[in-house]
Amino acid sequence: MENFGVLLIIVSNIVWYRAKFILKAKGYDVGWLSKHFNDYPNLLTAIKFESDQMELERLLFQKKLMLSTWVLFPLGVILIFSGAFMNGSP
Repeated sequence: MENFGVLLIIVSNIVWYRAKFILKAKGYDVGWLSKHFNDYPNLLTAIKFESDQMELERLLFQKKLMLSTWVLFPLGVILIFSGAFMNGSP
C-alpha cells in the first residue's frame, strides 16, 4: 500500500506542475517551490479569459485533474503513513 501511496503523490505533483507550466506559458507568475495556492485561482482566471476553444478544453481538463489531486494527494499520504504503522514503524 505504501508504494501505491507514493505513486499517488507523484502523480499529484506531476498534475500540479503541469498546471504551473501551462500558467507560466500564459504569462502568470508561478513559483516552482512556492505559491501553490495561487495556481488554481490563476487557472480559473485563465479559463475565464480564454477565447480559443481547443485551449479552453485543455484548461478545463487541467482543472479537473487539479481537483482530483485534492483527493489523491491526501489519500497517498494516508496510505504511506498507514502502511508505516502497519509494518511496526513509528
